[in-house]
Amino acid sequence: MIGFERDAFPVEYQGLIRRAVLDPNALSCQKLMELVRLICCKAVEHVQYGAPAAQLCFSIIEKEHDHTFLESLQNCCREWYNERDKLLRSTFLTSVGMTAPGMRRWAAYVSFLTELFLRVKNQHCHMGEAVSGGNTPMNLMSPHPNSPMAHLALTLQTLLFECANVMLRPSSVNIEGEIEILRRMLVTVGKQLEADAPQRMQHMVSNLRDAFVNPSINAQIRKILLEVIELHASSWQLDLPQTLYYFPYTRLL
Repeated sequence: MIGFERDAFPVEYQGLIRRAVLDPNALSCQKLMELVRLICCKAVEHVQYGAPAAQLCFSIIEKEHDHTFLESLQNCCREWYNERDKLLRSTFLTSVGMTAPGMRRWAAYVSFLTELFLRVKNQHCHMGEAVSGGNTPMNLMSPHPNSPMAHLALTLQTLLFECANVMLRPSSVNIEGEIEILRRMLVTVGKQLEADAPQRMQHMVSNLRDAFVNPSINAQIRKILLEVIELHASSWQLDLPQTLYYFPYTRLL
């Protein structure tokens, strides 16, 4: 099973996954949609499933002809976001923030979106390098704007910015776990998000600065916010002194 342990999925679905990886075009639309739901449900169980779930999705997407799986994945990601308060967040909300299960599912969802977006961008960078011999600028290596892959990239980009907005709301910005999720997302794909949507990134950075000067923010959250602000100011690459300063030495394993 690509990226997963053999028993990661129920036995009754393992044959379906193998068939989809070999030839998704042989499966009905209904089966492909069921498979999307299955993979997304697994992806939000834990952050460690984000990368293998994205890998599994793209192993299917690259073989299909009519884009049923891709479009279903796009719809599923959007619906999970729209239903986040029921499926990912508020089921576990308490007066002091999210409990561990709620934080875990929300973090896993954002991680899955991040990994999907990263694969879309990397796939087309590699395609551009193959065509141009490595001389094509990154902004010229995006998928055709009307292609299904471009629509997926735009959906993922939009969802990631919307997730960031959720995490920077007053009700969330005081929760260290929320800001850590945001930090991990921006460390991974902040550069790509800014290249695609510089104005939206500028708006996000403005919100980060507003949160940073909020007097109710505790010292640890303020440090994480400052790290992300400096990461953006440093063109998404911290130097060694910055890296040493921001390393979370006191975070429990």
